[in-house]
Amino acid sequence: EAACSRARELTSQLLTFSSGGAPVRKRLDLARLLRDTSRLGAAGSRVRCRISPAPDLRPVAADEGQITQLVRNLVLNAVQAMPEGGEVRVEAHNEPQAGEVVITVADEGEGISQAVRERIFEPFFSTREGSQGLGLSTVYSIAKRHGGQVEIESTGDQGTVMRVRLPASALDEE
Repeated sequence: EAACSRARELTSQLLTFSSGGAPVRKRLDLARLLRDTSRLGAAGSRVRCRISPAPDLRPVAADEGQITQLVRNLVLNAVQAMPEGGEVRVEAHNEPQAGEVVITVADEGEGISQAVRERIFEPFFSTREGSQGLGLSTVYSIAKRHGGQVEIESTGDQGTVMRVRLPASALDEE
């Protein structure tokens, strides 16, 4: 059952790179999705997950399955950066001037070197033994397909902060 589940996830990630991975957008309650998805990403690990969406978080026009995959991949990457445990902070807020919603996933891991940061979104690139190297490249692809962008901030051993910026949905959109 676990192997089938992993195969389904891998197939979904591969589809994101193909023309069949175009998002099917609908109005999405991002706060609910973050709460539901983030805890699952940290389940079974020694990592605590603190989820803090802004109370006035605007919805986004997005593909729920793809945004779920994006959040799950970010949380899983953060969890893997802290094998001894720690805390992952998942936050989201509005940036009204830019018309964006920003999702932030921060960990307390060892950080990512500049050389690795330059390649981190490449498909099949990984620093972990046995990894397919599709997690963060999938995050990047999903964000781009939704008109967004991904930013990474990491210094030394102070952890990593990943930010995904997505266009906020117009209030009158269905």
